[in-house]
Amino acid sequence: DYGVAQRKGIKAGDKSIPEPIGFLMAGWGKMQSGEQSLIPFAGRGSIARYIPKGAGVSALEQDIALQADLLVTSASEDFKLREGSFAELNPINKADVVILNGNTDGGMNQYETLEKGFGHLSEGGRLIAVVPNDQLKVAATLRALGEQAVLRSTIIVGNPAIDAGTEGTSRIVVVDKISKPAMRSQ
Repeated sequence: DYGVAQRKGIKAGDKSIPEPIGFLMAGWGKMQSGEQSLIPFAGRGSIARYIPKGAGVSALEQDIALQADLLVTSASEDFKLREGSFAELNPINKADVVILNGNTDGGMNQYETLEKGFGHLSEGGRLIAVVPNDQLKVAATLRALGEQAVLRSTIIVGNPAIDAGTEGTSRIVVVDKISKPAMRSQ
């Protein structure tokens, strides 16, 4: 089983999305042919492999060893491996779907990473992000993003599925970016 083999050797604190959760996160993006996704901290490609072939993938991964796995696993015909860190990525780079796996860089915490990811969304785009299971901080972060941030779903998962060697739970949030008030309830 590829998922079991993938998880071997993962140390405590490493965030490596297992295949089934990567599959679900990619599916929640509801990507269509021609749309563009952004996957910071793309790792071995457990999310990128499930982006539909007709959709584009811009992936960021700083670990050279993981980049090789990522290049092999992506199914997208429009795959771009971008250099640099997510913290330094210019917000002019927009995507229809941004998928965050719970990793951070540049001194940002997971909520700041969620805010940055939201800033990379095109109008009508969707953000799927793993964050700590703290309902108050999630609510505060969404309030900070403004009315255009529409929470569509919250999924609570066990930490061992997301963060090796930890206990407790994490939260996966699905947030749409919709500026027009009439469209927010749809």
